[in-house]
Amino acid sequence: MRCLLAAVVAVLLISGVPITAARPAHAQGSTPATLEVTKITPSVVTPTSPGEVTITGRITNNSGSTINDVQARLQRGQPTAGMPAVQDALRGNAGSATGSDFAPAIPRLAPGQQAPFQVRVPLAALQIDRPGTFPMMLDVNGSPGDGESERIGEARFLLPVAAPPGRPM
Repeated sequence: MRCLLAAVVAVLLISGVPITAARPAHAQGSTPATLEVTKITPSVVTPTSPGEVTITGRITNNSGSTINDVQARLQRGQPTAGMPAVQDALRGNAGSATGSDFAPAIPRLAPGQQAPFQVRVPLAALQIDRPGTFPMMLDVNGSPGDGESERIGEARFLLPVAAPPGRPM
């Protein structure tokens, strides 16, 4: 299994397929915010990794309204098997198997404002208990203007797991 995981990661890196794909999302094509992921830790989960995934980045309010109560959660899909499944997952075609609860990220984002964020999610919340290459989606919601909470951005990436923390490879 470890050889298979290493082979998938090597193929991804050699073939030039991005392991992250940040893509803002909003209804009807307008984009109230831009989400940029700058770091994912760990880049590969091993037995000595911390028991959490940390996503760091910045979000920019592109709208003319204040975005309130920005929250984020991390969702994971089933492990991918083969290059077509990896590409499909990065295009957003992987279903969500489980995810963390929404957690507060930024209380208020004024028009044009850019703010850093950091999201920490325990691997246990993602139910990662075996090796594999897992498609992940950082889902960011907020309340533009006086509106209801809605998705204002998302970022997709792959999380290779050689072995869950504390388990031998």
